[in-house]
Amino acid sequence: MEQDNSTQIFLGDETLWLAALIELYDVQGLWGGRRIRVRGDGQLIVQIIGHGLIEQRYELTLSPSDFQQLLKALIDNDFVTLRPEERPGIPDEARPTITVINAAGEKHSVGKWAGVKDERFAAIYAAFLRLEAMTQSIGPVYRGPFRLSE
Repeated sequence: MEQDNSTQIFLGDETLWLAALIELYDVQGLWGGRRIRVRGDGQLIVQIIGHGLIEQRYELTLSPSDFQQLLKALIDNDFVTLRPEERPGIPDEARPTITVINAAGEKHSVGKWAGVKDERFAAIYAAFLRLEAMTQSIGPVYRGPFRLSE
């Protein structure tokens, strides 16, 4: 994380990153998907949603280096400057959205249609999937109807 970019400026000083909240919301009403939330203190919540909007929720605490990897993906791809191509959605097409809330409570979200290619968005999405993979060795803390948990 060498030079300041727009995302680094948005996140503020590293001492404030503990107050950040980062989320991937990729849930399509018919097919399900995933919602992954990471707080600056390392709390990770992964919700895997299947058909019928039934979820399995996993929770764990990330190491500081795992959280740093997600921040690195955001900064290296200068998240706040992402502008994926906009077009009308295709029926039943997913629209993943990544949201970052900084310590000041400022919120920045970027969404794109699943069929739109954007390498920088894909790199950040992949960082979320690496976090999701960490939950494969633990059991869910909740199974049931999908709930937007805090």
